[in-house]
This record gives sequence, structure tokens and C-alpha cells, in this order.
Amino acid sequence: MKIIKNIFLIFLVPIYFLFFSAHIYVNIFGKQLLIAKLEQTFNREVSIKNWNTYFPLGIYAKNIEIKGLCKIDEVFASGGLYAIFRSSFSLSMLKIIQPVFTIDQGFVNSVAQVVSSDTSSLNNHSTVLSTQNTLNPLAVTKKEFLFPSFQIKKLRVFNGVVNFIDRRISRDGLSVTVEDIKIVINNLNLTGWGSHVASFEINGNIPWKKDEAKGKLELNGWIDYFNMDIKAILNITDIDAIYLYPYYSTWVDLEKARIEKAKLNFSSKIEGKNNNITAQCHLELTDIVRKVRPSEEPQEKAERLTDAVLDMFKSMNQGKVVLDFTLHTKMDQPAFGFNDIKSAFEGKLMQGRAIAGLRPQDMLLLPAKILQSGIKSGTDISTAIVDGIFALGNGIKNFFEEVLNKPVPEN
Repeated sequence: MKIIKNIFLIFLVPIYFLFFSAHIYVNIFGKQLLIAKLEQTFNREVSIKNWNTYFPLGIYAKNIEIKGLCKIDEVFASGGLYAIFRSSFSLSMLKIIQPVFTIDQGFVNSVAQVVSSDTSSLNNHSTVLSTQNTLNPLAVTKKEFLFPSFQIKKLRVFNGVVNFIDRRISRDGLSVTVEDIKIVINNLNLTGWGSHVASFEINGNIPWKKDEAKGKLELNGWIDYFNMDIKAILNITDIDAIYLYPYYSTWVDLEKARIEKAKLNFSSKIEGKNNNITAQCHLELTDIVRKVRPSEEPQEKAERLTDAVLDMFKSMNQGKVVLDFTLHTKMDQPAFGFNDIKSAFEGKLMQGRAIAGLRPQDMLLLPAKILQSGIKSGTDISTAIVDGIFALGNGIKNFFEEVLNKPVPEN
């Protein structure tokens, strides 16, 4: 037994020596090695304020900044002690605490680019990602990032924040923040071996206005980026439609329609194969509050038409105001804009007109009396359809002409 112990010590002592030497070396030189690797990966300046290793093979870093991309409070990398020495590596766990991104989408005519800007008014972490004129804020040129071959078995993100600023809407821009972001990803594999199917769960809150209910974002499913396949479900609840009014202000006048508050829910079933994505989208109006109109004040045309359109939608969807549409896009360049919703809305109006049995030329012949009093319920409009007196008159004709044919800026 003594001989066995001696042999064991002969092998164990060098291993311990190498192990502790590696910790000492990484504590002294590892920060610069990691900075160099991150700068090569993201093609921009990187700084790390605090750095040390922990047993058995972990790395801890604090106050990381990838200039023009993000700031991160803390990072824990289990199994990362030797990863910084290799071009291809595997981590058992990567934990990211409080990362903050600010995506600034302005008027950019060239290819997507990433730049820095001061957005301290939004957050103490001021990082900006500016992209081309598209509603794909995370788009970057294909050669922007040069990711090494790696596998992360478990990726966890806690308390993340994304600030999105769209300066195409106005000079100051429309700002939307997603906070309290939690991300769970298993088997993030960018190597050439093993399974490339990664499961993910993403949750976050959207604070629209102070002292109002926050919206909630949930996205879960799986993705195989190697084969460009995906299957996921996206849910966004309690969307403040009034806050997003600048996006559709050219085709809806909230003041004249006397709409004070409106809440929406959005869901989408996403399926992609070989880079081709089909998303079945569902948009539902869950709450609407109209401004009180003094009895002596006459009802404006926009208010009457709003009532008519809402009742048309309700009559076709068991009393609900819903909009279903299908989106086709690419996985490597996903795009979604308000024009997709506008097109679906127009199609729904055409469907309602078809159900009513109205032809475009019929619009000129119908009386406008109902518009003078407004349609008050889905039952009223259903009865009108059954009786063949869906008499929304010249007001609806003008509505179709003005809303459906009025050009809107490209999103």
C-alpha cells in the first residue's frame, strides 16, 4: 500500500503543480488574453476591470465593456480556465449578470454598422448599436463578428436590459426598453461536431409608462443555427398601442377617433426550415378606452368610422377585435415591420366588405344614415348584414379610399 501511495503522489504532485501554476498564470496574464480574444471576435475595443479565477476551473470577470456593443456587470465561466488558450473551446456553464444593450436605429443608408453614442439619459450603461433603415435592429454585416468554434452547455443571462431607440420616427426617437431579461439556453454549439439543436427560453418586461402595467415578453423553443432551422413561440402581452402611435400615425388619427388607451396582445408561432421562416401571427385588441365626448359636441367622422370598423371586426370574430396574418422572412436576416400589420388590416377590411356582399361600385349607392348615429354593437352590424342593409355609405367608401390607398413611409 505504501508503494501505491508513493506512486500516486508521484503522479499527483505534478498535476497539482500544473493546476496551481495555471491558476496563477491566468490570474496574471489571463485578462489580456481574454481581451485579445474578445477584440478579435467582436472587432472592437474591450475592457475588463476586475478579473480572477476560482476553483476548480472557473473564471470570474466584472465590469466588462465591449465598446459600441454592450456593458456587463459580471460573468462567471465554468470550465473557462483553459478555454482562453484555445481557438475552439467548450464551457460547461456561462453566467452573465446584468448585461445592457442600447440599440439606436437611425437614418443610415449604408450597410449595417455598430457605433458608440452617449445614451446616459436612458441608462448608466451607454452602449449603442445603430443599424440600417429596417425593423431588424440586431442586423449586422456578416463579417462584423468572427465567432470562434465553441460550445456552451448552459448559458444563463440574468437582469438584462435592452434599450431600443428608433430615430426614424422623430429627431429624439421613440424609445422602448425591455428589462428584467432572463435567458436560458442549453447546448449552444457552434462547433462542427455533436448536436447543434439549442433550446431557449427568454423572458422580459416592457415598462411603457410610469405607474402603468408593464408588458411581458416570452419566447421559447429551439434553434439549429447550423442547419438554419427553428421552431418557437413568441408572446407579448399588454402592449401599449398608444405609446407606439408614431408608427401608425399616418393612417390613424387617435385624437379625432377619441381613443385614449388601447392594449394589445401579440403571439406568433414560428417555424423555419433551411433559412426560410413562416410565422403565424395573431394580434388582438384586449382593451380600449374612448375619451368622453360632451353631449353638445358632434361626433366626428373619424370616431364614427372607428366604431364601424371595430364592430366589423367583432362581427367576424365572435365579439373580439383580432387580426391574423402570416409573415415570411429569412432566419439569417429576420425582418418585421408595421407595413406587415397594415397589409393584414387592409385584407381584413376587404374580407368584411366581401362578407357584407358589397362591391366597390355599391359604395356609391348606399345611404350614409348609419354613420350619422354610429353602429353601437356587433349585433347591430350582424343584423344589418343579414338584412342586406350594411349601410355604411359614402363614409366607408372614403375610408377605404383614404386608408387603403394612402401611402405610408416604409418601415
